[in-house]
Formats: sequence, C-alpha cells, structure tokens
Amino acid sequence: MPSIVGIMNKALRLIGQTEIASPEQQTPSAVRCSAAWRDVVDEVLRAHPWAHATVWAALSKSDTPPPFGFAHAYVLPADCVRVIDVRADGNLARQGLPFEVVRGNIYTDAAPCNTRYVARDADPTFWPPDFYDAVAAKLAAEVALPLARDGGAMMRAMLDRYQWVVDAARLNDAATSREVELDEGAECCFINARG
Repeated sequence: MPSIVGIMNKALRLIGQTEIASPEQQTPSAVRCSAAWRDVVDEVLRAHPWAHATVWAALSKSDTPPPFGFAHAYVLPADCVRVIDVRADGNLARQGLPFEVVRGNIYTDAAPCNTRYVARDADPTFWPPDFYDAVAAKLAAEVALPLARDGGAMMRAMLDRYQWVVDAARLNDAATSREVELDEGAECCFINARG
C-alpha cells in the first residue's frame, strides 16, 4: 500500500540517498522531502485532470460579484488545484462554459455553477501506481540538487525521468478514464477543431 514515507524513500533511492524511517526525522533527507512534499504533489496534480483526484461539485456564489466580463462569481473549494470545466448543469455531452479563475473565485456566466476539478489529495493510499511514480520522480528532482551535490546533473536526470513518467501516467490515466459519449447530432469542439 502506498505511503508518504514509501514515496519519499523511492525518491531518495532514485538519487542514491539513504532511506528515512519517517518524514518527521531530523535528517537532511527527511527535512528536504517534507519541505517539498506538498508543492510537489500539487504540481503533479496540476499536470493532468487525474481520474483518481477528480471531484464534482456545485459551487457557492461569492459575496463579491465579478468586476466585468462575466455574470457570476463562485467560490473555489479550498482543495482545488486545477479546474477542469464549468457547467450550468451536469450534462457532459455539452461543451463546458467559459470561465476564469481569479484569486480563489471562478468567474463565469453559468448559473448555477457545477464544476469538475482536480482536488488536493494528500492520502496516497488510493493513488494509481503511475501517479505514485510521477510524484516520486518529481520529488527526487526537487531534492536532488541540495542532497546529491553534483552540480545539478542528478536534478536534470530526475527532471527528465519525471517528464517521461508523468507523460506515461497521463496516457494511462486517459486510456482508463471513461470517454463521454455525445448525444446524436451533438458537436464536439475538439473534433471540429481537428477537422
């Protein structure tokens, strides 16, 4: 079962460092991994609309209306790291509505505002193996410079590894996610653009 310390240890093994027993240890490896953890996980979550971290929610109106351009403002959930789309209803066969994310709010013409977003997911218990590997590779790149002390060669190698791993993870995630079927006669903006 994936764990935070397991992911940290995989990252440390990738850069040739000694494993840790706990993220709370006062060793350079544990301190660096713990300091980078949340930023790394958020960055990997923002890289793709991961199926395991996608949340559906009806948003609450903001007390402050949007300044211009959109009719409504809604409050983003605190755990949101990436908005996937905004809709006035739950019909995925229709194209999502235009929106803008500004300082913790979504500006849109949707009323009500239903959104799909990628949520901050701090519990790796349910992470797919590809996502686990992407976080470990990104964490290894993040801590490699101060720990490996090799002038950045290990960091660059880990960034290359991360890019390869996250690309493979995105492809696997997309391949296992259920595609939305359009209603008879409905148009898909992606297909139209590709045409």
